[in-house]
Amino acid sequence: MLMKHSLGWNPPVSSGSNVLSYQEEINSVLVQGIPSACRKLLKKICEDPSAQPFKVRIGVLRSFSLELLEDLLCLALLRWGIFPEFFFADFNVFESELLDPKSRLNQEHRNLPFDVLFLAWRMPDLVPGIWNYPSASNFSEVLDHSLARVRQIMETALSIAPVLALPLNEQPADSVLAGTRARQNMIISAHYSLIVNAAADLEPGFSMVDLNHQRNSISGNASIFDRKQEALCHQPFSNFGQIVLATALAKSVAPRFISSAKVLALDADNTLWGGIVGEDGVEGLQLHQDFPGNLYLKLQTAARILSENGFLLVLLSKNDEYLVKEVFEKNKDLPLNYDSFVASRVNWDNKANNLIEISEELNLGLDQFVFLDESAYERENMRALLPEVRVPETPDVLSMLDYLENGLDFLKVSITSEDLGRTQDYKAQKHRSKLEQQAQSVEEFLTNLQLEAEVQVWNKDLLPRIHQLLDKTNQFNLTTRRHSLAQLTQWLEQPNLFHGQVIRVKDRFGDQGIVGLSIVKKLDHDEWELDSFLLSCRALGRGVQEALLFQTLSDLENRGTSRVIGKYIPTRKNSQTASFYQSKGARKVHESAAEVTYQIVLEDFFKHQKPPAWISLR
Repeated sequence: MLMKHSLGWNPPVSSGSNVLSYQEEINSVLVQGIPSACRKLLKKICEDPSAQPFKVRIGVLRSFSLELLEDLLCLALLRWGIFPEFFFADFNVFESELLDPKSRLNQEHRNLPFDVLFLAWRMPDLVPGIWNYPSASNFSEVLDHSLARVRQIMETALSIAPVLALPLNEQPADSVLAGTRARQNMIISAHYSLIVNAAADLEPGFSMVDLNHQRNSISGNASIFDRKQEALCHQPFSNFGQIVLATALAKSVAPRFISSAKVLALDADNTLWGGIVGEDGVEGLQLHQDFPGNLYLKLQTAARILSENGFLLVLLSKNDEYLVKEVFEKNKDLPLNYDSFVASRVNWDNKANNLIEISEELNLGLDQFVFLDESAYERENMRALLPEVRVPETPDVLSMLDYLENGLDFLKVSITSEDLGRTQDYKAQKHRSKLEQQAQSVEEFLTNLQLEAEVQVWNKDLLPRIHQLLDKTNQFNLTTRRHSLAQLTQWLEQPNLFHGQVIRVKDRFGDQGIVGLSIVKKLDHDEWELDSFLLSCRALGRGVQEALLFQTLSDLENRGTSRVIGKYIPTRKNSQTASFYQSKGARKVHESAAEVTYQIVLEDFFKHQKPPAWISLR
């Protein structure tokens, strides 16, 4: 049975959309960080039958007390529609809890797996040798031993579940030994850097909770530690530090369980620049290094960084297009230019209608869009007409900048090579669309694309992209199963029972990278099941799914398989895949409201099915 929060609430699993109505109230209580207020609001939410947060199970190993902060941590995650169920392992015993199969942590994980592990330690507790003033003669030995211990803990934890780590990089107080503090601080900083580098090697399953960034985003240099708190209850955080910790942990956990946006739709006037170009003229706009122009430049820079990390930018402005283009043409050194946007609608039409057109052009759902506009009227109009679109409350440039730099909608667990090339790929899509319009037939268009596809067996390096596709792909996804990175890693190590393949696609306009995957699991000696079969919406309409299916089944036939089971599990978004298996000659063997099961007899399949002739497949 799931462990319940101390309030005794066992919330249902859902998208968390209902609990988000409490966000403003949660924000207000979080800023205060008063335990009684946190508990009162938690009780209110728990007793609301309409509040349905997404439930996440978190195992906690720590060298200091965190139980007293449980309410605050819960509230910070509820801000994003997530209700955490914390399991606190035995205090300050990392190795035994992780390595001993009979430990409380491992027993709990066997009963019901953790979604994530949270490792939190003060470095004097976990690596005391660094604090014992090692002499010059044994410093390297102590450093190597400490790092080896930390690395083993991190790697063992990652074998259980995705990991968030918080090594508190505190500097010691002045030493009574003259002249030792500066050297000791350098040793501590060097050790912390080595830990960070070791953690980077374990990404994306392993990530660090960044307290310093969160502290700076709130109030700069306020202290997050309190010696009195530590002496009273072995909890080293000040009241302010508790708020920082809760917020930073929430921002680290949430991207693993809720979908980030894919597209940022930006207004122009009083959003990308200060002023209205139609009234102030290009020269009168606030786009300079002095205030407030420097804030608009920072906002453009934040948007550019998002674009470089795989988020798409679109321009949505009520304006004369020639004037907007003139702003960019006469300001060549701006962080953004007109070509930074993969799509634009600069006209006097309703912005909601324009956004619908852009979503169809990009083949992306409206729920993947964030709309940023300083106009209260435009924000409310978008919310009313397109409630799926994410519309933050951003009445001025400071709130917009804060949203881009700290908003959860643009957080990712990891950045893949496909993310880095996404903007260019969507720009290339315009060339594909033009080629399609010029072709006399679909076959002519597809042939002229010069498609090449490569199917590759999965490996450890491909797991981040595989996990990302499983987590984000909705439209062409037969089962929409969301497997964790830890689960995928376990399957990868069992090749006789599980097998995965990815398909990489490129054409005359560019390399789209890995766009689809199949994962099969063995049922008996001559029958396997397609656990997952999906294709990114960017590659739809070109026969790539047929090529992937053909190659997947060919590989299974070479393994001695004669039959393959495929399931279609309907969702709100994947109706286009309902007849996919049947169109390939599969026989329906079971049907219910929850799923449809098909059987593919490989001998019959290969008699009638071939990969698309216009794809060069290897």
